[in-house]
Amino acid sequence: MNTSPAQSATQNLDVPRWNRPVFKAALILNGIVAYCILHADRLYVDDLGRVHSGYTGWTGDGRPLTTLVMQSLNMGTPLTDLTPLPQILAVLLLAWCAMLVARKFAIRDAATATLVAFPLGASPFFLENLSYKFDVLTMVLALTLAVAAVCETPWRGRRMGWGALCLLGTLCLYQPALNAFLVLSVLEFLYLMWRDATPGTLARQVLGRLAQAVAAMIPYKIIADVILRNPYASYHAALLRPGQWSALSDNVLSYWELIREGLSETGSWPLRAALALGLVIALMFGLRYAARSWRYCSLAGRIGLVVLVPIIPVALTLSALGPLLFLSEAVIEPRILVGIGALISACLVLLCIYWRETVPWAGLRRYGLWTLLGLPAYSMLLLAAVYGYAMQAQNSYEHRISASLADDFVNINQRYAARGVDLEHYVLNGTAGYPPVLNLTMKKYPFLRRLVPIYLTSGWGWVRDLLGQYRMRETMDTLPGSLSDAVSHQCDNPPVRITSNYKLYVVGSIVVVSFNNAVQCTFDQLQQPVAPLKHLGIPKGKLPQ
Repeated sequence: MNTSPAQSATQNLDVPRWNRPVFKAALILNGIVAYCILHADRLYVDDLGRVHSGYTGWTGDGRPLTTLVMQSLNMGTPLTDLTPLPQILAVLLLAWCAMLVARKFAIRDAATATLVAFPLGASPFFLENLSYKFDVLTMVLALTLAVAAVCETPWRGRRMGWGALCLLGTLCLYQPALNAFLVLSVLEFLYLMWRDATPGTLARQVLGRLAQAVAAMIPYKIIADVILRNPYASYHAALLRPGQWSALSDNVLSYWELIREGLSETGSWPLRAALALGLVIALMFGLRYAARSWRYCSLAGRIGLVVLVPIIPVALTLSALGPLLFLSEAVIEPRILVGIGALISACLVLLCIYWRETVPWAGLRRYGLWTLLGLPAYSMLLLAAVYGYAMQAQNSYEHRISASLADDFVNINQRYAARGVDLEHYVLNGTAGYPPVLNLTMKKYPFLRRLVPIYLTSGWGWVRDLLGQYRMRETMDTLPGSLSDAVSHQCDNPPVRITSNYKLYVVGSIVVVSFNNAVQCTFDQLQQPVAPLKHLGIPKGKLPQ
């Protein structure tokens, strides 16, 4: 049966729905990335709190389906760490995404389909998402629903409602994943242009996909107004108001700087080249369509083509950021940029379409394309491996320091208790930094500083949860002003304990943990007389031996 370009761009019946070779290959590639992160065995940020108390909290962030999925997976609350089950399920979903992309854009070769879809879950910006032990499944599920909304649902007819339902699920799971839908919708538009669809078909495609997005966002806005209670989420979810539009350019520049930083790593040049080639090919698709349609268009149609062609690469790029650009207090973090992985994948699909249609020699058409697609894939595997190594090294480093701190705190508390002094709290001054073994790695891959957090940092709440693994959570001082008071008087006495990573000072009833990168006391400061510190508990005096 003959099909129109619009129909063939919506579904490709000659590509099997269950493409086992693509699924297996994508399973292996994404499994390697997941293993690099799993091997580090590090609790990532929010995981530190959830592993202690098992709280959910996602509903207050506007992610009610995340709460439902994780409670169902845990068969109730409190939540527990189910690693590696969520990661395995996430890898299976990413492999399914590869099958969806292969079917949608008629990519019959298993290796090609796997490589073009690989950036969806392996881009440098998605590594942070894959690191959350409690969030990884729902974040990947949100991405999968966004991909399915384009690849499995049409943009016209009764079934387009399923696409809106998928997008509503995406928003209720992880809102930034909506941008993957926007990117793939622009890619679908370009695919229709390549298949010489009529201008009317192109217009209906744009309106149909926009209608799906709006149909999902309206009910989600109603839901979010009811459930959004987390102050952090509410603050960063506020949209720009009239008079704040200068923040739009600020958001563009901030995200551009983050993207530039993430793609400036050693070995990331294939990703930059893929993006550049993809955007050039997108422009070529527009020029080709304009040239082939020019003689059949009216004056208004020709004006429309002149306006449309230069907009296409810009629309493809900005779709990766989508609604994020219109937030008054946007979160500028890698985990938010789910759309960048989709953008890289879209550029590789465009390269694949153009290459297979223009290269005449079969051998070069296949093996040359594998080479072009394999370079970005290796670049992502390389960064995933380095990231996994850095996470493992940082995890071991901070746990060694935490264990040493716990023992020192107990010993020093016992020494002072013999004198009738109760050391009730401790505070941190400075940060533990990165271990020396990562000095070269961080220099070569500076983007890792955004991806590998340092929990032992003064003023960061997650340090309590890390040290809670060593029974020190309740002894951390959180009283306003106590940190600055204690640190300002840490030089009143010599340190009671010196290690290779920190020094311990006793100030009244507080133990100050001063890391080596913090401001240290000089010999002259230790010799100066200081008035008694009545507000901190005890006067300055001779230290117990």
